[in-house]
Amino acid sequence: TELYIHYTALPEGKTLEDVVEELNEVLDDGGQVCGGEEGRIDLDLEESLTDLGTDYIDLYQVHNPGQKDLDQVMAPGGALEALLEAKAAGKIGHIGITLHSVDLFKQAVELPWVETIMFPYNIVETQGEELIAKCAEKNIGFICMKPLAGGAIEDATTALRFVVSNSNVTVVIPGMAD
Repeated sequence: TELYIHYTALPEGKTLEDVVEELNEVLDDGGQVCGGEEGRIDLDLEESLTDLGTDYIDLYQVHNPGQKDLDQVMAPGGALEALLEAKAAGKIGHIGITLHSVDLFKQAVELPWVETIMFPYNIVETQGEELIAKCAEKNIGFICMKPLAGGAIEDATTALRFVVSNSNVTVVIPGMAD
């Protein structure tokens, strides 16, 4: 699980130093920025179910862990145990992972619990192409993120045609905005 601190603007009456201090207090109290605390992922899952007004989530992804975070997620008592319990209880259908590191992609494709991998793939970022093929071989869904290279590619038609021409890509999430 992750603790997200995201503001489009600082909350009224708070300085950047206040926000950093709050984050440090969470970490000092044993809170974790990413993964590993089963009770926390349970709370996050229940909050997500409530917020979405449902009792089931099709795909729950471990979001962009570093190596240390991934180890913590998979450790005894870690977030993976809670996710597997939630899956067994019918609260989630599939467990996936999002990544930006080729080294972690290589590891993830070998993990028995990983059902989907989301990774950047586009005309200029093809470093995961062999691993995308490996996903197909292992029946792991591949979710293409950043098909427009984070907005760097302006010709969306050509960019998307490139991505969907790879038969190993399962889903493309363009994330476009006006």
